[in-house]
Amino acid sequence: MIRMVCWLAILLASVCQVKGESFQIKVEVKGIRGETGNVLVMAQQKDNDQPVYGMAKACKGHVVVTLENVPWDSCIISVFHDENGDWKMNMDEKGLPLEGFARSSYTYNPDKPVCKLKLYYMDRQQ
Repeated sequence: MIRMVCWLAILLASVCQVKGESFQIKVEVKGIRGETGNVLVMAQQKDNDQPVYGMAKACKGHVVVTLENVPWDSCIISVFHDENGDWKMNMDEKGLPLEGFARSSYTYNPDKPVCKLKLYYMDRQQ
């Protein structure tokens, strides 16, 4: 009986450890058109989940942002180039983004822990 209780305790501990695992995701953002502002990155699994954020100073061409302690192995990665530094996606009168953006599903793979995204600018001034 004691052995069974010990095995159950070990099994429960291993399940809890897997459940509490977190991931580090490197997000490579390409297609940045200028050096003004910041590139903001967000990972989220569901709309009501607390997002994980990262940021890098904009650099023409590309930057890499590392997201730490991501609690999901599968999530949505959203990126935008906050060119004017107001911490929000600016839209034109039609509701179209004025700043670069990208969004993609991502599933963590330890052999390829980098998520690569290319920014898209609606006004095509790149």
